Amino acid sequence: VDMKARILAAQMSHGLDIPIPLDPTFAGIVEAWAMGVSWTELLTLTSVQEGDLIRLLRRVMDVLRQIPRLPYVPNDRGVSTALRLQARRALTLMD
Repeated sequence: VDMKARILAAQMSHGLDIPIPLDPTFAGIVEAWAMGVSWTELLTLTSVQEGDLIRLLRRVMDVLRQIPRLPYVPNDRGVSTALRLQARRALTLMD
C-alpha cells in the first residue's frame, strides 16, 4: 500500500470528515528550497505562481511544526521518535 493510501485510511479511521491527501507533485520544489536554492532560481524551476509557492512552503512548514507535537502511541500507532527528529531537521532546513 502506498503512503497516500495509508494516510487517507488513517484520516478516515480517525473520523476526519475532509481527508487531506498527500500530493507529491511539489516535493522536488520543497526539497530544492530546503537544500538552499535561491528564491529566484526556485521560481525558474516551476510554473507555479510566486504567491502559490509561498503558500505551499508555509503549509509544509506548518505540517513539519505539528509532527513533533503529535502523541506517541506504542505498536506503530503513533509518530516515531525518528519521524519527529526528521520533521524538526526538515523545518530547520526550510526556515
